[in-house]
Amino acid sequence: MIDYIVWTDKLSVGDDVLDSHHREIFDILNSLYGLIQSQDATQTMDEIWQKLENYSLLHFSHEEKVMDEIGFPLIEEHRRIHQTYIREINLNRTQIYNSRQQEIEDVFHFLKTWWKNHIRKMDMKYSAYLAKSGER
Repeated sequence: MIDYIVWTDKLSVGDDVLDSHHREIFDILNSLYGLIQSQDATQTMDEIWQKLENYSLLHFSHEEKVMDEIGFPLIEEHRRIHQTYIREINLNRTQIYNSRQQEIEDVFHFLKTWWKNHIRKMDMKYSAYLAKSGER
């Protein structure tokens, strides 16, 4: 199976734990996408989707804790973006179960784009601050 979303070092935020979280989320997205493409029933879509939601929450919680520890000034904006994402994936979960293939592809495009853009634009803001703070 070809990965739908690929981790590269350009996405590193300079924190091993947060980078490993991001890689795990990419792996979950790839598993979910592979399931849709192959219609393989070894894991149900609901199990993988729940894993995506739970792991995203775990990651966001840890990331916000790190931002708080380093005194990142844009933490509230970042927190709101996380909350919006959680609402969106809950809406998308329903859409996946009740949709045609094209709509499902749209959901995966949203997830892929959201994560890559979020890391490149939002997370890199705290990454630079983290590097300057020298606390981690």
